[in-house]
Amino acid sequence: MLYEGYGPGGSALVIKTLTENINRTAANIKTTLGKHG
Repeated sequence: MLYEGYGPGGSALVIKTLTENINRTAANIKTTLGKHG
């Protein structure tokens, strides 16, 4: 799974993951970026 987002200070991030559950991983990444991005 490849996910793009913005981190602290507006820095662009490309997050590459290997997962068994795409939905859970996507939710975790969205939550983390929402809190810290």
